[in-house]
Amino acid sequence: MSISGISGISKGLGSLNYDADKARRDLIAGLTVAAVSLPQGITYALVAGVDPKFGVYSAIVVTFVASVFGSSSHLVNGPTSAISLLVFSSLAFLDPENRTVLFEALFLLGVLVGTFQILIAVFKLGDLTRYISESVILGFLLSAAILIALGQLGNGATALQNQLTFVQNLQDTLDTGIGNLVNANLGKESAQLTALQTKQQLGIQALSIANQSSSVLLSLFR
Repeated sequence: MSISGISGISKGLGSLNYDADKARRDLIAGLTVAAVSLPQGITYALVAGVDPKFGVYSAIVVTFVASVFGSSSHLVNGPTSAISLLVFSSLAFLDPENRTVLFEALFLLGVLVGTFQILIAVFKLGDLTRYISESVILGFLLSAAILIALGQLGNGATALQNQLTFVQNLQDTLDTGIGNLVNANLGKESAQLTALQTKQQLGIQALSIANQSSSVLLSLFR
């Protein structure tokens, strides 16, 4: 790169009026948003019934794209509870085990929503939202909060059932292991008892043979 090019870049950076203090503030703001958006994206993905990684992708990509095209102190960038519930209701009829069809439907849904949003922006139809009464919006948000709370109760019950299943499996494993140890000890003691009985029988037979031998020798001298 030539010296003129480097000087042009330095002049461009100087015209931005961006110093270390602003960079520090931006870094703190970025970390704060990430600390909130990433767990929130994972949670909203679970509410929508999709893989949590899609929530992380939406929190990162959407925030980046929105920061490029503009910013707003009122607009929420990324997934929200209302959008997650709408996605869940749209994909509820699909088999969750068929992940290929689920991903295709999720992609198609995203394309359709993006297309409609672009058309609304082009034809300036956003002003129509002012005709929606506040009571409707509050009712929608309240119902979304109730559905999320009920979903979390279901997740808590599932987690409790998983813990009970784990404890039961652990108890069965311990019972089986202790039973195998007891059986092994009993088998060892039984083998030792059989060996002692065999030795006793061999000793009796040896004594019997010895007695017979002595009686034979005495008969020879009679």
